[in-house]
Amino acid sequence: MWDVAREGAVVIATYAHPPMNYYTDAALEQLEGLIDAWLDDDDARVVVLTGGADGRFITHFDVDEILRNQEKGDSIFEAPKRSRRAQALTRRLHELPQPVIAAMNGDTMGFGFELSLAADLRVAQRGDHRIGLPEVRLGLTPAGSGLTRRPSSSGAPARWTSSCARRS
Repeated sequence: MWDVAREGAVVIATYAHPPMNYYTDAALEQLEGLIDAWLDDDDARVVVLTGGADGRFITHFDVDEILRNQEKGDSIFEAPKRSRRAQALTRRLHELPQPVIAAMNGDTMGFGFELSLAADLRVAQRGDHRIGLPEVRLGLTPAGSGLTRRPSSSGAPARWTSSCARRS
């Protein structure tokens, strides 16, 4: 699902899982392997993540896969284990020595948004695209550390910054 190309010192990893570009457990495993390879690649200076589906970066975890896992009767240990794995992946991506750029070329939802938040820089394609964490509207906590990364990715609110500047 991840296709990796190289342009000089730039690694371009393109995720394609048509038609919706949902993320899967297999894609999680593949990206874990890619991160391992990038850690050992002294020639890679920048990593760019992008989506291969038209108008979609990564739209979320595959809902059918989530339902299949629930039908199998995940033990009380499996769901937290899956969440910890996603959190470890976003943390490892964020800690790569190379700068990571999320080239958000369309809808960037759920785990796709969490991956983009783990990147050092996010660049969104202009257009009518959805970006965010839709699971919070259902009362669910994002599994990939998105809620903890979101505030630090956008900086201090303007009101807070201006009020602090007045105090000094």
